[in-house]
Amino acid sequence: MCNVLSTEWKNEMIKMKYNKKRNTAFLYEALVRELTKASVDNDPDKANTITAVIKEHFKKGTVLYQELKLYKNLLETSGLEPHLADRLIQESKFSYMMMDRKSVFNSQTNLMYAVNKHLGSGTYSNFIPNYKELGAIHNILQGVEDTKSRVLLEHTLVERLSTKGEEKESKDYKHLDNLSYRQFVKRFNTEYGSMLSEGQKVIVSKFITSFIDEGAEYRYFIYEKLNECKQALEKFSSENPTITEGVETIMEKFNNFTNIPLNEETLLEVLKLQSLIEELNNGD
Repeated sequence: MCNVLSTEWKNEMIKMKYNKKRNTAFLYEALVRELTKASVDNDPDKANTITAVIKEHFKKGTVLYQELKLYKNLLETSGLEPHLADRLIQESKFSYMMMDRKSVFNSQTNLMYAVNKHLGSGTYSNFIPNYKELGAIHNILQGVEDTKSRVLLEHTLVERLSTKGEEKESKDYKHLDNLSYRQFVKRFNTEYGSMLSEGQKVIVSKFITSFIDEGAEYRYFIYEKLNECKQALEKFSSENPTITEGVETIMEKFNNFTNIPLNEETLLEVLKLQSLIEELNNGD
């Protein structure tokens, strides 16, 4: 049954075309991908320009910021009971329709003008790994007139919101190799002799975009990640005294990890720690 619904949902998505430039979350993601390319290409002038555009149009209190939060709630929430997932969708639709739609439209227009003027229309061609999900949420929030399409789209989103976080994470980042992160991976490989794993790429993506909300989301993410790593190390046991001693030494760093500065040095430490946890989990 699930496969049938999934196939029908894909067919509905193919039929239901929309103007992606009127999708606030798409505009935001396109800018983030452009910023990522500028960062790994070591182009500070372009990165600063993109940063200024994002800060101006998505700063707290703007209608685009408020609308983006609705998308993020539906994109990033997981593990809900189905009835709560459906409630979240319905409340999000209500909040969306209660916003000043003319103000949103004008803000999107101003943002597109800034993008075209300072960055170029190529920004909209960036590969967005969750493009279909963004389109589905856009259509759900706007309200699809066709009953069948509406039911299929919302059913699929309920399933997504009900999926456990680990399963959802693996789906969300399966296309990251196609992004410009490969340049960062190459540099990391040259310096540290190992390729970034999927888990490490998630950490890097959070770091690169941490400026948007002054690092609030990134800080929360890193603390959660460090807590997960700490718990994994606490459960680890080995008959090799050298390995055990090494793990205990690493554990000492976690005593006050809430005070760790969230800079590039910390990023590299977390990346290496993530690699260690993955090796331990794989029995290496």
